Amino acid sequence: MGSGYAVNGVGWLPKITTWAALTLCLVGLRGPLARAQAPIPASPLEKAPPIRLQEQMVFLDGGGTNRVYLAPSSGHAAHLRNHRIQAWIPAPSLDGLALTAAVGHGHLWCPVIEGPPEKGRIALYRHPLETLQTGWERVASIETSHGIPSLLVPLDEDSFLGISNGLGFHGDTGSECSFVARFRLREDRLGFDTIVELPLPGESNGFMRVDHAYLGPNQKPATLRVCTPRCESTRPYLWPPSMSGEHLALAAPASDLVWILDLAKGRVRTTLSLLDLASSDRKRLNPLKDVILGTAFAPDGKLILATRHPELVDLTRRLMSGAEKSALPGGSNHGRDAETVQCEEEAHFKLLAEQQKTIQWWSWTPERPSAERLDPSTLFPDRVPTLKQQDRLRFLVDTHGSVRTNVQTPWRNLLEAFGIPPEPASEAKP
Repeated sequence: MGSGYAVNGVGWLPKITTWAALTLCLVGLRGPLARAQAPIPASPLEKAPPIRLQEQMVFLDGGGTNRVYLAPSSGHAAHLRNHRIQAWIPAPSLDGLALTAAVGHGHLWCPVIEGPPEKGRIALYRHPLETLQTGWERVASIETSHGIPSLLVPLDEDSFLGISNGLGFHGDTGSECSFVARFRLREDRLGFDTIVELPLPGESNGFMRVDHAYLGPNQKPATLRVCTPRCESTRPYLWPPSMSGEHLALAAPASDLVWILDLAKGRVRTTLSLLDLASSDRKRLNPLKDVILGTAFAPDGKLILATRHPELVDLTRRLMSGAEKSALPGGSNHGRDAETVQCEEEAHFKLLAEQQKTIQWWSWTPERPSAERLDPSTLFPDRVPTLKQQDRLRFLVDTHGSVRTNVQTPWRNLLEAFGIPPEPASEAKP
């Protein structure tokens, strides 16, 4: 039976703002970054969007009394509140990079790139939740030949679910790849076990393995094997994925897709297509940047999701497909250069988009195969002053199932309402 809870990525994640930068960081695991003499050639990763970070409140019981919180920009691993402890837990105090922490089996679990980049080791560490005295303990080295897990969620005593927010995972043969894989613990080594498929509605295989050539240390040719979506909008870059004790929600925010993974079975339970978009339509939503704005689990295990309003998504789809071009200033595009037309289209879209200040809330429960559209209520504030504030939307679900956002209230005030004090400045990592 799975019992994992996820919390956000630690310290270094906000510094990795593009997939290209993430690639450079992870390539260092295969050789010294300091000795690399040439940049990696252009690849599909360089066209990928930045990671969209979100808050995490992980409830350890159905009443919401015991919980773990982590902010994306935190210098600490988590703020813990249970029957014994109310305190910030520092991130692993190492010279390397702490990745993303998860909770399960009474511990925090965190992959760590150990030491200077020249050493290139990556290992799994854990911290008990019942005491602050023990500190972080090294559990096992992580085998990375099939991909690097940014997050590891315990499924049982020796099995973990690995999630990648960058290069993905690949199998031993063929083109099999995914952003989710299972890992198995054998003594002091955590090794790759199998790929976990991420199904796409109406498609047999939405991801492909790409062997990316680049110049490695000492100018020697090398190959970086990555998983890349056939449609870039299906890349799962909302980070970290929201989790409860039974499920993990991995979202592709540039589209309407959310994969719900069952932590008891270690595989996808259902794929949510919130707006029932066709594959061709998912390619036409670039002006919105993100369709899905955030996800969060409530104490009772219900998943709450926020998206752009369906009318705005439909307008974007029709505009990019040409259905709305007759409404553009200047009428016909005949005789005008492409750059002028593009500028006018962008200005037209921004004008129409700014008029749509409503976001849409959704909920999903294990009893239903699909998500339910929620009508506006006091539990789910739906008015957002500007499109830019939608881009910066942050929210958590409280113990009563109400959504708390940063639209009208400063985020620090909301955290205080949850009983989360400011981080100790003297202990926070730079």
